[in-house]
Amino acid sequence: METGQKTGNPDYLPSAKKQSTHWAIEQLTILAVAFGSPPDVTAERLRIYADDLADLSRKQLETALTRARRELKFFPKIAELRDLAGASPKQGQDAEGRKGWDVVTQFVGKYVGNDVYGNFGPEHGWHAKTFPKLSDRILDTVRRTGGWKVYKCMTDEDFPFVQKRFFG
Repeated sequence: METGQKTGNPDYLPSAKKQSTHWAIEQLTILAVAFGSPPDVTAERLRIYADDLADLSRKQLETALTRARRELKFFPKIAELRDLAGASPKQGQDAEGRKGWDVVTQFVGKYVGNDVYGNFGPEHGWHAKTFPKLSDRILDTVRRTGGWKVYKCMTDEDFPFVQKRFFG
């Protein structure tokens, strides 16, 4: 007995994926109706949308579709739906940057000190040799933005400027 996969039948999909694709197409159809069913929204286009959004979780897709109905004025493109779902690469980079900022500020508060010569850094603090190893990317960013002293001596007035340099 041959399956659709072996015969090259494009309609062959495992049942869970088939149900997920069917659900996505159904939800995209509802979205199209909400926007007045633009004439260029065809069954083929809805299938393409469903295939390109298949890597998103059901919750992400529900969020994107709900936000699209509430926030957009026209039927969205695939990239817009991915942005609304929180799946864009830029959002991932922003989250990574925020995590790096949190690591640096916690590290500075706990491990960065200065020696009698005014040298700042974890190797000059009273926590000699007990500090955790930071990633090269974080160390390079600290070096590029002025060094440990900038972070250790940062005032409330300096905070937005130092943070902007860190994310820049």
